[in-house]
Amino acid sequence: MISQRALFIPLWYSVRAKGGLVNFFNHYAYGPAIALVVTVFVSGAFWELQALAALFVSYVLFLATYEVGLLVNDLVAARSETHPTVRIELQPIARILLAVAVRFLFGSFVYILTVVVLPAYAAYFTNVYVPVLFTLLVVYGIHNSIHLVHMYGRLVTFTILRLFRWFAPIFFLFVDLGITYQIFLAVLFVGMHTYYLYDYAATKHLIPRFLEHVLPHDLEVRLLVFSAASIFYLLVIYGREAVWFSAFVVLYLLALLALRLTVRTRRA
Repeated sequence: MISQRALFIPLWYSVRAKGGLVNFFNHYAYGPAIALVVTVFVSGAFWELQALAALFVSYVLFLATYEVGLLVNDLVAARSETHPTVRIELQPIARILLAVAVRFLFGSFVYILTVVVLPAYAAYFTNVYVPVLFTLLVVYGIHNSIHLVHMYGRLVTFTILRLFRWFAPIFFLFVDLGITYQIFLAVLFVGMHTYYLYDYAATKHLIPRFLEHVLPHDLEVRLLVFSAASIFYLLVIYGREAVWFSAFVVLYLLALLALRLTVRTRRA
C-alpha cells in the first residue's frame, strides 16, 4: 500500500503506484521512449537546448496532470469498480481535494516558470498545450466514470489515454516530422498498443473465456508477439526503409526484457 505522504508529493505518487522507478518507466515510457528518441533526433531538437528544456517541461506537466486522473481513479472510481486495483487506503474527500490542488499548484508553478524562462515556447504552451492537458483531464474523468455505464467503454478511453501518453508531450516536435516518420510512429503505436490493450483487458477480466485459452499468458511473450506485429506492419508499409526502424525496436525490446529479468531475479 502507498503511504499517505505520497498524496502530497507531485509525481511521487505515480512512481509508488507503479511499484518503483523501473516499473514507472515500463508503464509510462516504454512505448513513448521510442517515439521520443525518433522525434528528438529526426526533428533536430537533440542539438537545441531550449527545445530539450521545453520537452522536459512538457513531460513534467503531462505527468502532473495525468497523476490527477490517477488519484481520482484510485481514491474515487475504485469504490464502484468490480475488480479495482487497490493501491492506497480510501481517503476523506477533503484530503483528496487537497492532493489534487497540490498538483494544480505544482503545474501552475512549472507553467509560469516555463513562460518566463522559455519565451519562445510561451505561445505554444499557452494556446496549445494547456488546452491539451485540460482535454486529458476530461478524458480521464470519463475513463474514471464510464464503467458505471458499461465496462467495455474503458477500452476506448484507455486507448485515448495511451494516445495522449505517446504523443502529447512531443506534439510540438511531432507535427514537423514529416509524413514518413509520423506514419511510422502511428503504426508502431497501433502494434504495441495491442499488447497494452490486451494486458489491460485481461487485468479487468474483459477477455472472453474462449480467447483466454488461445492467447499467450506470459507477459514477456505477449510483449514480443504484439511488438513483432507492429514491426511487421512497418515492413509491409515501408519495405527496406523500415529495417533500421525495426532493428531499433528489437534492440529496445531486448534491453527492456533484460532489465525486467534482472529485476525479477533480484526479487527472487
